Amino acid sequence: MQAALRLARSGAVALGLSLSACLAPGADRPGAGTVMQPVAAIAPRTAPAPQPPVAPARPRYGLDDLVAMTAQGLRDLLGEPGLLRREGPGEMWRYVGAECVLFLFLYPGSGAQTGPAQVTHAEFGARDNGAEPETAGCIDALVMRQRG
Repeated sequence: MQAALRLARSGAVALGLSLSACLAPGADRPGAGTVMQPVAAIAPRTAPAPQPPVAPARPRYGLDDLVAMTAQGLRDLLGEPGLLRREGPGEMWRYVGAECVLFLFLYPGSGAQTGPAQVTHAEFGARDNGAEPETAGCIDALVMRQRG
């Protein structure tokens, strides 16, 4: 009887070993033998959000940048004024932009009556009673118009 038990045990062990050889490696673990997809491969792909175009850098001028500028410097930067009015030794130059009007007042430099004229005061205002323009935007528009 013991011999029969040994034979039955060895047969069961042999049968178990032969069945396990038919299984895929690691099949004795839960989930083993299953091909797993990475999350990125399963998740729906979306296009990146469109980025707004980057505006080219442009110069930013303020009224203080114009003070002490010579008449030739103004012509180089802004072109000829739309209106030039002379009163005594001084001049008033007016530039009209799309949304603003720029006024520049020039007087001879160094307090002399005969030196080269320079901007001593600059101001701007809205065109046609419109909304008050932003300073740098007003001057920049005039500069860009001159540069074409």
